[in-house]
Amino acid sequence: MKLKNVLLISLPLLILLFIYLGGAMYYSDVFLPNTYLNNTNVGGKKVIEVKNKIQEDATKESIVITKNDNSTEEIKLSDIDYTCEYETDIEDIKKSQSSFKWIFSLFGEENYSIKLKTSYNEEKLNKAVESLKCVTNEAIQDPVDAHVEKTDTGFIVVDAIDGNRLDEEKLKSVIKENFDKGNYNINLSEEGCYLMAKVRADDPSITELMNLVNKFNEVSVTIDLTDATEIVDFSVFKDWLIVENGEVSLDDEALKQYVTNLSVKYNTYGTTRKFNATGIGEIEVGVAKNDTYGFQLDISKTQELLKEAIITAETKTIKPEWKIPAKCRGELNDIGDTYIEADLTRQHLWYYVKGELVLESDFVSGLDTEKRKTPTGVFRVWHKEKDRYLTGPGYRSHVDYWMPFDWTGCGLHDAGWRGSFGGNIYKTNGSHGCLNLPPSTASRLYELVEYDTPVIVYNS
Repeated sequence: MKLKNVLLISLPLLILLFIYLGGAMYYSDVFLPNTYLNNTNVGGKKVIEVKNKIQEDATKESIVITKNDNSTEEIKLSDIDYTCEYETDIEDIKKSQSSFKWIFSLFGEENYSIKLKTSYNEEKLNKAVESLKCVTNEAIQDPVDAHVEKTDTGFIVVDAIDGNRLDEEKLKSVIKENFDKGNYNINLSEEGCYLMAKVRADDPSITELMNLVNKFNEVSVTIDLTDATEIVDFSVFKDWLIVENGEVSLDDEALKQYVTNLSVKYNTYGTTRKFNATGIGEIEVGVAKNDTYGFQLDISKTQELLKEAIITAETKTIKPEWKIPAKCRGELNDIGDTYIEADLTRQHLWYYVKGELVLESDFVSGLDTEKRKTPTGVFRVWHKEKDRYLTGPGYRSHVDYWMPFDWTGCGLHDAGWRGSFGGNIYKTNGSHGCLNLPPSTASRLYELVEYDTPVIVYNS
């Protein structure tokens, strides 16, 4: 009875022992269960089988490249003269495993990395990479950094776009690294081979730039032209703004065009004017070839003033710069109420100061010929000089009071050599273009008249 019980207990143990010893004997010639070489399970395989498998993998026909759209391309190993040898002794790995531990291997993994000594033609590999469709495709999109973009209503942040442009040097490096690992399947996304945008929407530089550009939404610059104003706000200058490399600038050409348009609108220099002539009423005074009077905007300086006002993102009022200023704006066509009026037909002059007549006189104007006649138009007294010689073709005359008003040498001056003034003297004995005045009149006018006083010359 006891012997029977012993036999019943010992039999399962003997079976288990038999299985264990059988397993130990089996795994003495093969790798233990759950043994991984280069992430490949080689458990239960002989050394020669593993070598053949690694060699087989190492001599696959192609490197398979998986793109970010899951499509693939291949590089044939034969095209790059690829070969490989073992650097790690697989037999040594097998010898390091005790076959008696096979049962424990069922419950855990052992991972080994086998290094391969690879060789290939680097020049051919580089050319193969450079000829891949994922490198040469014209539809490839470059990465685009997040940036600030202007719209009709303000600025917005446009998020980054990574695109599908490859880092060719990185790809070449990844292929070489994977050769050494015995890996011939390369996922471009997982390996980080795509060029990525460097600036994202949440980048501090984007936040800082948005804080800056948002200020422009509320900027309003008023250009004070005395008789009119021009408002330059975001709706006007939004198309001039350039947001680039984290900075805001202005399109100088667009700004210049705007100021140029202002000059066309507000310049009075070289324009025909309506004028209330003494004893006649309203007349038109045409444009003189050598005008010296009227408002002419200094485009360059006004452009700089406006640019500075906008770029500092401040709401302010500025006054334009005038290359040629006149006495007033919005009153009597920029002439105002202080001026010298000369009617060549009546050969008579009037000098008004703040609307009051303070001096009048006959004069002798230029001889009525093409070269000597007095020009008509609106001019200004741009200079005053005493004791001056006036010279020209065939004459040299001394005057005590000289007040030029155009750029050709015409002006107001005394003419002591004349015994009379006015009437029709100019028709036969006129000047060379100047307005000849009696000495007493010239003296008084010289003392009274200020620089830049308008001089209106016309034929009634």
